[in-house]
Amino acid sequence: MDADGGNVQRLTNGATWVAAPTWSPDGRKIAFLARQEVIGLYVMDWDGRNIRLLTNAPDPEGHPGLHFGSPVGVDWSPDGTTLLFNVHDAKTAGNIWAIDSDGRNPRNLTEGGLDSCEAWSPDGRKILFAKRGQDPGLYTMEPDGRNRTQVLVPALGLCPRWSPSGQEIIFVMNRDFHIVGAQGENLRRLVELPGDEGRPDWFDASFARAVAAQSKAPTMWGHTREAAPGSANY
Repeated sequence: MDADGGNVQRLTNGATWVAAPTWSPDGRKIAFLARQEVIGLYVMDWDGRNIRLLTNAPDPEGHPGLHFGSPVGVDWSPDGTTLLFNVHDAKTAGNIWAIDSDGRNPRNLTEGGLDSCEAWSPDGRKILFAKRGQDPGLYTMEPDGRNRTQVLVPALGLCPRWSPSGQEIIFVMNRDFHIVGAQGENLRRLVELPGDEGRPDWFDASFARAVAAQSKAPTMWGHTREAAPGSANY
């Protein structure tokens, strides 16, 4: 749809469910998870044409249709050549996978982990993700899965996203939005909203995204804080 909510266009037809639509950096493609002929990661043109299945994965034993994980777990690399997504290859395990945007070279970056919420850094040099299980927290790694570094040890850090500058990270902890420096410094709670918050992202004047808040309140409440000089607005 247009930014003002007008001109709504249906892009997919026949899928029993669709999740995690994500624009390519050049705005020409949309990647998404769907159950069409099979459950998998798909790519289509911005107008809904040329839908292609990039990859699928076997169902976890006893859990049909649940091999693809978090709906926020689809992300394009800044150069548009690679997609990240999340796969459950067992009842509890969740791994971050990468695949070339043409469907070639699928690879498991965090085999045997409990990892999700993957996101490319703005310069494409690091991948940010949330880890559960042993040694939980927010982590970064190189695009090939090497050199994993723990950024923060939160009670439960979810949905992390880089700021446009790559200097800060916004994420959910204890049901509220928090911000921390890229090296784990200067942790602070950004806003306190009623209900549970999820899927935060940064506003960039050249590329705006939405923030989803979950609340039973009839209206959405929030607080706007002035950004530090030289940083993005939030």
